[in-house]
Amino acid sequence: MNWFLTAKAGDKIVCINDADRGKAWPTCRAAGCRFPEKGRIYSIRQIAYSDFKGHWCLRLVEIVNPDVTFPPYRPGEPTFHVRRFRPLVSRPTDISIFTDLLKRAAQSQKERA
Repeated sequence: MNWFLTAKAGDKIVCINDADRGKAWPTCRAAGCRFPEKGRIYSIRQIAYSDFKGHWCLRLVEIVNPDVTFPPYRPGEPTFHVRRFRPLVSRPTDISIFTDLLKRAAQSQKERA
């Protein structure tokens, strides 16, 4: 299943591909547009399917660009292709297995003494 089909504003994602054609567009450079960097964590501000582009697009909380015009695309704030990101999976830290091992080791040493 594609992760972005269940994504929503506020979800954390990580950039896995920062190659973007928009970096080379003179209108983006002149406007000072910023682009995601590989390995950085971002929050989804907006996610939508672009009929014009034919793929799912994102806007990020951490990057708010000015509206630009670059044909053949419609004027507006640049978006980023969802395939350049993956969801950030948070894994809660559970050290109970290690504390149990330490307790057993301490108990074992007491029994030997």
